[in-house]
Amino acid sequence: MQSDQNGSPRSGVEVISQSDLLVVPPQYHAPIIEADQTVTIPVPVSQEIPIQASATRVIAADAPFIPSVIDWPQTVDQTVAQVLRDHPSVTMFTDDARTHAGHAWKDPENVLAKVQHAISASPDQAATILASVEASPQAYGELAGGRTFLGRSDAERLDALERVPLFTASLRNSIDEADRLAPSIRETEIAWRHEMSSPIPVLSAAALSIVHDLAQAADLKWSQREPAHELAVTALGQEAFSEVREWRQAVNARLAVPDAIDRIPGLSDERKDSIVATVSTVDTAVREASATQQRLVQREVTIEISTSPAVDITPGI
Repeated sequence: MQSDQNGSPRSGVEVISQSDLLVVPPQYHAPIIEADQTVTIPVPVSQEIPIQASATRVIAADAPFIPSVIDWPQTVDQTVAQVLRDHPSVTMFTDDARTHAGHAWKDPENVLAKVQHAISASPDQAATILASVEASPQAYGELAGGRTFLGRSDAERLDALERVPLFTASLRNSIDEADRLAPSIRETEIAWRHEMSSPIPVLSAAALSIVHDLAQAADLKWSQREPAHELAVTALGQEAFSEVREWRQAVNARLAVPDAIDRIPGLSDERKDSIVATVSTVDTAVREASATQQRLVQREVTIEISTSPAVDITPGI
């Protein structure tokens, strides 16, 4: 049995990439006492399931497969604000504001950052802040263009003044869109953190064996569809397949937010890759199972049609 760095036994199923074997750790059983008082001690033996070289790997995983998380580096509100800043529906209006600022001020990025910071610091005063930008745009930065010899605004300055209200209107739209999206994003984040408060265990050896068989079936070429079908039917006939489906649904709840795996604290890059690879393999297995079930239904329909008595539709004389 393998051990972790502290010497504690590890549970789970591991793929040894060098030999392409799915290694199921040995199972230890209690001694058997016969009627004549003879004591038999079962010898633990590990099982090795060969993996086809081109098949997707189910890679090593210590229990739990996805750990529980209770302490988060950011509050819910901080996370929601960050998601909103990067949301396409919000950045679309922010990009419009940036475009208009580029025509209105000589240092548009500085002006945009200054206005956004003021709104972020006092969101309840957003309307007042944007009104002040419209009334005194020069207070936030030097306007583009200049004046003619007669002291009048040149064409570039006139365009700059016309762009200011377009700039503030775009920022108002971005604020309104963020306000519209915020409740659902917050609700999703809270629900996700609730799901993440409990871990997800690794699949059992029986379930992993089914995943392997289905993934292997999916990897066979079209000319080998019949062997693949039989392999998949055998896998589907095992009770552990329901564990695979339920496990995948549970994992899906842990991936309910964008970049979910990257947001789980404490995971190494190798562990993240392991999670992605394992989920990909299970998805391949589930898709193959669905395709096999559809083929079974089609076969039954074909057999029923072919064995049904012919109906005489000739009009009576």
